[in-house]
Amino acid sequence: EEEEEEEEEEEEGLEALAQSVRLVLEVLSSCLSARNLASNSHLVYWLLHKQALLLPFQDHPHMWDAVQNLLAVAGQFEAEIAASPVPAVSRSVEVVMKLIEDSARARKITVGGDEIAASQTKFTYEEQDNSQDFFLPCIWTILHSLNVVPWNSESIQLFDVEQAEEDNAQLEKLREEEQQQQQQQQMQAPSSEVVIEMPVM
Repeated sequence: EEEEEEEEEEEEGLEALAQSVRLVLEVLSSCLSARNLASNSHLVYWLLHKQALLLPFQDHPHMWDAVQNLLAVAGQFEAEIAASPVPAVSRSVEVVMKLIEDSARARKITVGGDEIAASQTKFTYEEQDNSQDFFLPCIWTILHSLNVVPWNSESIQLFDVEQAEEDNAQLEKLREEEQQQQQQQQMQAPSSEVVIEMPVM
């Protein structure tokens, strides 16, 4: 019986995770609909750079359609960039971003022969009981991390200061590692290929 309960809990956990991933994919698709495309050029840039992250989900029964749509958008932007008169060796971050923005504004990106349909997905927020237990510590943790106001960290009781500082340090480390990785990829990439690196925001 215990094993059956554990299996049920595991299945429920996986189902909840799958629904969460599906929701994120739907949000991305909504951001890349025809009416929103021109306002999300940085998201398109990220998609071109990180589209490999979507590949593990393209065969999932509940995610394949959303993934295929995103990959189709990425593929068409890649084709627009490759067809541009700008030589591959001259395609800097700024140049690629300009090509993306021009294509998005011109509504050149289509899926299946038609413009990307404006998403009908609607998202609503349902406030839970005691939601302040999450939001208040979260908001104050962000404010503390910005260092715009001098804080007496020893007097803070709303959240774990040491844990927040450790999380920020870990995040900064991950950003530095990603930047180093991108620099290495750029140095190793053949000059005939389109080099796309993430801009530092």
